[in-house]
Amino acid sequence: MKSTPLFHGRLCYLLLLLASLHLGDAARAQTPEPRPSLEDLQAQIDAIGTGLGGHQIVSATVQADVTEYSAVAVANCPPGKVVIGGGAHLSYAQGSGSTGHAVIQSYPDTTTSWRAQARTPNAPTGNWYITTYATCIGPLP
Repeated sequence: MKSTPLFHGRLCYLLLLLASLHLGDAARAQTPEPRPSLEDLQAQIDAIGTGLGGHQIVSATVQADVTEYSAVAVANCPPGKVVIGGGAHLSYAQGSGSTGHAVIQSYPDTTTSWRAQARTPNAPTGNWYITTYATCIGPLP
């Protein structure tokens, strides 16, 4: 019988699966460490947040009118804090709606700010807004 690469691939997969099951049995034979309670985990998370100076979410909203096909908003962290994440959200004036608007960029602009840009390929039917959010943390102690 001539062997094929597919046969060898399946054979290797089967051997790896059997080896992992065997190793898994050996690992389960040892006494497992007790799982921390939810209260313990929350206390650890709170301690990390306190150690980092806490976190703060800031935002900036820019209104684009019916003549604008693109808009940019930048959310800046307060002095002494740095950005660790961010995002953006689009909203529309009452009576208007989405006509293909999309966030096309969302990224850390500097170490202390988050930038987002939205654009529409169609003529806007009313005023629209882009809100950028930045998650900031304080300096390490």
